[in-house]
Amino acid sequence: MAGIGIEHVTKRFGGVTAVSDLSLEIGDREFVTLLGPSGCGKTTLLRLIAVMQAGEIMQVGAPRAFS
Repeated sequence: MAGIGIEHVTKRFGGVTAVSDLSLEIGDREFVTLLGPSGCGKTTLLRLIAVMQAGEIMQVGAPRAFS
């Protein structure tokens, strides 16, 4: 298993910004919970991490860009 790092990720849907300049580091074997109201970007962030949408995800220190 490996940690995940996200640096300066922004996701927009038309004129609506769902995730704005998010940076996050999750270490190996860390447990993370995303909490927030409906529409705040929780699912969008999970989709970005799962590489279902565009962004840059860092895994084990090696950047990978997806579009």
